[in-house]
Amino acid sequence: MQIKKQFTELITLLESNQEKMIKTILPQVLALCESKVATLNCLFDKNKRAFAIYCYFHKQWEIVLEVDYSAVSKSPSGKSRLCKLGQKAFTAQQNAFKLVPSKVLELVESGKIKTSEIKETTSKLLQDTKTLIEETHQHDTNLYNTLEQVEAKLLEFNNTIPRIVEDTDKTA
Repeated sequence: MQIKKQFTELITLLESNQEKMIKTILPQVLALCESKVATLNCLFDKNKRAFAIYCYFHKQWEIVLEVDYSAVSKSPSGKSRLCKLGQKAFTAQQNAFKLVPSKVLELVESGKIKTSEIKETTSKLLQDTKTLIEETHQHDTNLYNTLEQVEAKLLEFNNTIPRIVEDTDKTA
């Protein structure tokens, strides 16, 4: 019988505890079956409009009035998880990453690197590409590291402390 990947831990636990009473292993089973905690990615102002969003590219909180976001209808905030600059950078990064294998192959063919250096060269090229894109796609505005900084900024705009809405996307 083939077990779905999401149930393998549960099945392993049950198989290893076949002789035990259910009440002794129930807490472990519940812990395995518990839904994952949703991540907080948006704060709303008193008018229930998106005030700040956590940009998944920049890994920082960004004020919606200061940074452009694309509209997304299925998101609780009505905005994308990446600011427009972050989306552009992410796309550029993915396109650049696709070119790395051919660059490494060219270096091997031209004799600039040995075949034993392929893994190291590939890692270096990927990291250099990532760093370059991140450095060239930064905002001119303030980014906020913590939720507390964003809440303080919200108070500066003469709003109340926001109602926190959690992202409904529960990734395992």
